Amino acid sequence: MITLSLAPYPELQPAIYLVPTPIGHLDDITLRALRTLATVDRIAAEDTRSARLLLNHFGLQKPLSSMHRDNESARTSALIDACKQGERIAYISEAGMPGISDPGYLLVQDAILSAVPVFALPGPSASITALVASGLPTDRFLFLGFLPHASARRKQALAPFAYLPLSIVLYVSPHRISDELDDIRSVLGDRQACIAREISKIHEEYLRGSLSSLQLELAQRNHKLGEMVLILQGVPPQIAAQAHAILSTTTDTMPLDADAALQQHAHQLLQSNAPLSQIAKQLSHHWPQITRQQAYALLQTLRHPDQTSNV
Repeated sequence: MITLSLAPYPELQPAIYLVPTPIGHLDDITLRALRTLATVDRIAAEDTRSARLLLNHFGLQKPLSSMHRDNESARTSALIDACKQGERIAYISEAGMPGISDPGYLLVQDAILSAVPVFALPGPSASITALVASGLPTDRFLFLGFLPHASARRKQALAPFAYLPLSIVLYVSPHRISDELDDIRSVLGDRQACIAREISKIHEEYLRGSLSSLQLELAQRNHKLGEMVLILQGVPPQIAAQAHAILSTTTDTMPLDADAALQQHAHQLLQSNAPLSQIAKQLSHHWPQITRQQAYALLQTLRHPDQTSNV
């Protein structure tokens, strides 16, 4: 039988300690995290209300101060000064790993510049948990966090990643899920995906399939969807290589934002299902840097990814 001890760590030195907290089930927290919270002199928290609930659950009493996105810059200096005076300070976000789509980055950056030690404890992370259970490739992936709220900015943010042969991990708001999936499909195509919702909570669920099938599934629901992570399958490596070969022969002198805009424009035109020759003419007319033949080769690769194209 294992006996859990929340005895403080006597050797804990003055420093900033980034402590991950449960993303759902309170038992997700590690013993090291609990003992660290029991040891530090005070805790800075993104949300002091949820922090107090967590501490009370495990019988911990510590001074709490607030540090969220709106006051992170102002509070950082005071926390670093306290460490220099010998205090040991833990920072916790509302859930999961601090600094990942949560406050914490400025605190870490300023602490390093001020020669204050920073230690990050391993622990719960919604993005990694969702990825490994998605059934999509995990050997290489790209984390993009939350997309911009505005549709035009979302599409612009997604365009540079349209041809990457790796999984893409996104945080998705339940209030914008329908519009965001529309924009993702328009830029990246109807690829395979997985939505992980309410991870480690009572209503935990994984929805897997094409983006269009996931949209149909979500449209039939009338209950609260909760927190969600979206995993997108990358394009097959051979298709990524073909698209890169075509674009590299035409866009070497183009700025990155123009290259991304060309990719996005090609995807949008393909949604019309018009003949490729007609779309290629339209694309090359809009982008004089590429010939009609080059536009046709790119469009053919994107529309028929299962066919080999000599480029």
